[in-house]
Amino acid sequence: MRRTFLLLIVVGGLLAAGCIPLSIHPIYTDADLVFEPALVGSFGDGEETWEFEQKDERSYVLTVTEADEESPHYQVRLARVGDLLLMDFYPEPSDAKVDEYLGTLLMPLHTFAVVEAIEPDLVLKTLDMRVIERLLTKDPAALKHEIVDDAMIITASPKELQAFVQEFADNDSVWERTVLERPE
Repeated sequence: MRRTFLLLIVVGGLLAAGCIPLSIHPIYTDADLVFEPALVGSFGDGEETWEFEQKDERSYVLTVTEADEESPHYQVRLARVGDLLLMDFYPEPSDAKVDEYLGTLLMPLHTFAVVEAIEPDLVLKTLDMRVIERLLTKDPAALKHEIVDDAMIITASPKELQAFVQEFADNDSVWERTVLERPE
């Protein structure tokens, strides 16, 4: 219970800080889903390890381990949208380690990244939410969203979200890059 409470505090801090894109909808439709066998395996950056396992023919389970402490698991799906390969993260339902009452008050949200490469290393781009928040302050209609307790929640449909990501895909100023190396 203590670990769950700490996890909720950390996630709450990330939400309040606006560090990761959060969406009530996935960034994919069923027609967009693809499976890349090369994603199965481990990647890391020296501080944390990401382990992808095949869940079924169109999804993965991701376990992130940091300092020998395993995080909750995530469902991961890949989607091909035009020239982009997109990765959608969603809390694994079987990992609901909160009591029944608290669970009714929490809404799992999607987050996503653009996959630049899977081999030899996993290279991901995530939206820099500080830049996106400035953009949406100037043009609130650019992407459907709501501000809830100082956190921006994207409410756009999967197709609207895909169009937004495609529009800014080549604009390096709106992305933060993460490189996770495959162990040798």
